[in-house]
Amino acid sequence: MQNTKQLLALDNRSKALRHELELKRRGFRLLSKLSVSLRHGEDYTDMLTRIAQRINISLYMQKTIVLLRSEEELDLFENVVLQGFTAKEFDLLNKSHTNIPPELLEPTPVLVTAENSPEYFGTVRKLYGLAYFIASPIILQGKVYGLIITGRMAEQPPLLGRLGQSDVETIHAITELLSSVLVYREITSFQ
Repeated sequence: MQNTKQLLALDNRSKALRHELELKRRGFRLLSKLSVSLRHGEDYTDMLTRIAQRINISLYMQKTIVLLRSEEELDLFENVVLQGFTAKEFDLLNKSHTNIPPELLEPTPVLVTAENSPEYFGTVRKLYGLAYFIASPIILQGKVYGLIITGRMAEQPPLLGRLGQSDVETIHAITELLSSVLVYREITSFQ
């Protein structure tokens, strides 16, 4: 009996490790594709839309939002990309300005899962219809330029499992890559 329990525990651990490895593999593949494609000169909105689409497809996210800091009111962010939203949600949120909680603008990404109380970032959850999400800032020259929020409306294993550290690391790497591409584009625009 004890051996059977140990075998089952090892089998479950093996499945968890394979799943974690698959998440890492998808994340690396996504980063690789983005690093090649982002070098091409294209409109910022098109570039950000493509990033949001690839996040949703590669990481099985249901919605991804890219917000950029408003030039007129620095404490507000404009929804510039809304991927995975219904037409009604899109019309309501597109190009609108949002006040983002300061905790989401810290350099460290924020992870919101079912382990958190419903009140934890409740306004953001309700506004975007995301029960569970990752938020990672896009930082340029030490200042928050924008924010990527991506997540799921529900946790439904195996494809829509609980968001975890692998997902956070991948999204954070994407925002870091995006920051470097934006700096590169800014530098080359002066030449």
